[in-house]
Amino acid sequence: MTLTTPEIQNIRLLADVEGYSCREIAVRTGRSRNTVKKYLDQEDFSPSPPKATPKPGSKVLDQSLQEVIVSWLEDDLRRSKKQRHTAKRIFDRLCQEHGYAHSYSPVSRFVKAWRNEHRDRSQGFAPRVAQEGTIEVDFGQAKVVIAGEEVTAHMLIVSFPYSNMRFGQLFLGETAECVVDGLINVCDYIGGVPREMVFDNATGIGRRFGEVIKTSDLFGKFCAHYRTTVRFCNPRSGHEKGNVENAVGFLRRNLLVPYPAGPNLKELNDEFFARSVEFGNDLHYRHKKPIIELFDADKAVLLELPSTPFQAVSFRSCTPNKAGVASIDSNLYMVGSSFARRKLTAQLSSEEVTFLDEKYNPVVVLPRSFGTNPDIIYSPASLLAHLSRKPGAWNQSMLRNDVPEQLKQWLDKATADKRAEAFSALDKVQDTTSFSAAVTAATRMVSQPTITEDVTVINRHNLDMLARRIHEGKPIPESTANLAAYDVFTSRKTPTNTEGIS
Repeated sequence: MTLTTPEIQNIRLLADVEGYSCREIAVRTGRSRNTVKKYLDQEDFSPSPPKATPKPGSKVLDQSLQEVIVSWLEDDLRRSKKQRHTAKRIFDRLCQEHGYAHSYSPVSRFVKAWRNEHRDRSQGFAPRVAQEGTIEVDFGQAKVVIAGEEVTAHMLIVSFPYSNMRFGQLFLGETAECVVDGLINVCDYIGGVPREMVFDNATGIGRRFGEVIKTSDLFGKFCAHYRTTVRFCNPRSGHEKGNVENAVGFLRRNLLVPYPAGPNLKELNDEFFARSVEFGNDLHYRHKKPIIELFDADKAVLLELPSTPFQAVSFRSCTPNKAGVASIDSNLYMVGSSFARRKLTAQLSSEEVTFLDEKYNPVVVLPRSFGTNPDIIYSPASLLAHLSRKPGAWNQSMLRNDVPEQLKQWLDKATADKRAEAFSALDKVQDTTSFSAAVTAATRMVSQPTITEDVTVINRHNLDMLARRIHEGKPIPESTANLAAYDVFTSRKTPTNTEGIS
C-alpha cells in the first residue's frame, strides 16, 4: 500500500524519536505491520519517475495485431505524407481484415506510442529570435461596409516580430498592385523601409520553388526602388511567420468587429492605421514592456525612404472586341465602341484600371474588379457618344440602369431624333461638368410642365447652364415655366414657322 509523504514521516518519527516498536506504530496509525516495516526499512526516498498505469483494454491488441499495425506504419514511411494511415483508418482495417472486435482507444494509444518512439530527432520546431527592422506580411479576409454595401475585403497585415507592432490595410484583392500599394502606405506611415520582408507563397508578389524564388516584375522593381530584401517561407510552413499569422486574427477580432463602415476604402484604411497604433500601448507578451517602446528599436534600423515616389502600377496590352469591351484577368471592361479592335494598354493599380490609347493618352478610368465578375464594368459617361449616333440602341443599353426613372420614361417615349439630340447634349455637357450633374439637370428639365409634348427638347444650350449650377453647388430657382419652345431662336437654323409661340 502506498502512503502519503506526511504519513511516512509520521511513521519514521514514531520509531526514531518516540521509540515505538513496529507493532505499536501499526496500532497507533491503523496500518499493517508489513506496511510500517517497509517504510522503516526503506533507505532511499529520492523522487522517482511515475510508473505508467495500464489503460483499460490495453491487452486486447495481441502480438499478431501489433505486428500488423507496425508493418502498416513502417510502410507509410515510404509513402506520401498526404496518403498515410491515420489511427482511425488502421482501426477500420483491423475490423474489416483481421476481425478486430474491440474499441478504438487501444488502437489509437498504440499508434501514438509507436510514432512517438520513432519520431525523427530533426522533427519539431526551434525557437525563433526576432530581428529588429524585419517585417512579416500576410493577407486575411474580413467583411466591411463600403458606401452602404457589404463586401469581402482583403487585409494586408504587416507585423514587426521584434516589437509585435502591427499595421493593416484593406483592399479588394490580393494582387501584386495591392501588396505593393499597402507596403508603400505602411512605409510612408512609419517613416522608413524595413530591411527584410518575409512572405509566404500565397501572396500575389511571387513564390518559392525549392531554392528558386520568382517574384512579379512590379514587386521586383519595388524592392529595387526601396533597397529592401525579401524572403519567402517554405511551402506549407506558415509557422515560419507565426507572428503575422497571429496578428491577422488579432486585428480582425479587435478592429473589424462590428463590421466597419465608410464611404470608401481610403477612409477605412486611415482609421485602421490610427487604431493599430493604439495597441502600441499594450505590454509585450514576453518582454512586459509597452510595444511602442520596443518599436523604437525597430524604427532605429529602418532604411531611409527613397526621394522619388514609386508608382504601384503594372501594364498589360489588350484589344477590345467589336463592342469595345476588353478582358483583363477574366473580367470585362467597357472601353468604348470607338476603340474596338484597337491595341490599347491597360494600366492596373490596386483600385482602378486606366486604359491608354496607342499614344498612351488616358481613354477611360474604371474601377478594378477582382475575382470573376459576371457583369461588364463600365462608365456610364462612355456610352453617351455611342447612343447619340445610334439612339435605337437605348432600349437594350446598360445606361438604362444609371438614369432616374423620369428621364428613362422620357427617353423611351422620345423620337429617335430627340433621343439622339439628348444623348449628344448629355455627352458634351458631362465633359465640362460631370455625368451626375448632366443627368440631374436633364431629369429636372423633363420633369417641368410642358406646353405641348413636341417642345420638350434636351439640347446642349438649355442643359449646359443648369448642369453647371448643379455641378458648382449653386442654388437652382424653382420654375414652373417651360422655355424650351424658345430654343429655336438660339439654334443656328432660323425658324420658318413660329406658330405656337406667344
